[in-house]
Amino acid sequence: MLAVATAWCVLAVGCNKESAPPAQTPSAPTQGIVYELSADGTYAKVIDYTGTETDVRIAATYENVPVVRIEDSAFYGQREMTSVVIPDSVTEIGDSAFYNCSALKNIVLPDSLETVGYSVFGGCEVVAEITLPFAGESADGTGNTHFGYLFGANSYEENVDFVPQTLRTVTITATKSIPDWAFFECRNVTKVILPDDLESIGVSAFRMCDQLPSVFIPESVTTIGKYAFAYCYSITIYCEVESKPIDWDVSWNYDFPVVWGYAGE
Repeated sequence: MLAVATAWCVLAVGCNKESAPPAQTPSAPTQGIVYELSADGTYAKVIDYTGTETDVRIAATYENVPVVRIEDSAFYGQREMTSVVIPDSVTEIGDSAFYNCSALKNIVLPDSLETVGYSVFGGCEVVAEITLPFAGESADGTGNTHFGYLFGANSYEENVDFVPQTLRTVTITATKSIPDWAFFECRNVTKVILPDDLESIGVSAFRMCDQLPSVFIPESVTTIGKYAFAYCYSITIYCEVESKPIDWDVSWNYDFPVVWGYAGE
């Protein structure tokens, strides 16, 4: 049986990597969330929402077993919903689970996630910030690895058409690797926060993020692919290491400014 974690994350108002809110006693789960037990009775899933509350809290347990999945389209079209709290028991979110939840502005996904469905946030047109454990479909890097997949893009070339134009801040919390082309042409993003233990950044991973003014690369990063920051015309790159590691491609920064040995302000 899967263990139940006690931490929570919030869509719309909640967790922040730089300054987490004070610990609070969790409120009661929202009435109107419809749960269903698995066939073997070892876990539960969210299948629908019939309530009227706009600030929604999903339970970590149901019938004494962990809630591990949010089913396809479970919150589809909840246009008035302004926030949803997701417990760290959840490891899977299905396709279009929050499709057209058009009032959500700040999306925070828990580090417990292993897979995220296609277009899970499609039609969420006013998103300004997103915190997520990995880019794309799965924590292990299989399947779709482009960021726009969460919003309905079928390939990295479609990131520009599907990632909300309102999105400004992306915080990545739990992955060791940013895949090739992951954030290609996310042209309105102005802030990216990388995990402290990140190890690699793929080919063209942030190519054409041309509104990104800066990024900090931790010393844990040993590999960066070709053109990782190509056409990021506004960028200055701050690196914790003193000089370029041998496995950073010669064209990794596309000759944009680099500050070596940066230890923060």
